[in-house]
Amino acid sequence: MEEIKTSINIDEIKKFAQKVLGEIGAAHPCLKINSDYYWEIPMGERFSLDKPSLKNLAMGSINDDLEDISQEMYQEEKMVDWWDCELLSRIFMAISNELLAYKE
Repeated sequence: MEEIKTSINIDEIKKFAQKVLGEIGAAHPCLKINSDYYWEIPMGERFSLDKPSLKNLAMGSINDDLEDISQEMYQEEKMVDWWDCELLSRIFMAISNELLAYKE
């Protein structure tokens, strides 16, 4: 499979995230998540489509992720790193899953 290099415009993603979260927040100021646990695919395997493997799945918890976000949000000297993006992606997946349940 030919690999395609992609550029991500962070300002566009930020504006889109603000728009999406603004609309979701207007409809659901506090969204109840009915499924705390999820399957986690190790970072190194998520984008390795040429050799898929499901034997290294782990279980994650949205409650644990929210707790990590709460702790990290108030650390003044903390630098943003890959883990912060990972936490956000997990929360976005949980929100998406719940919004999909509302439509069904």
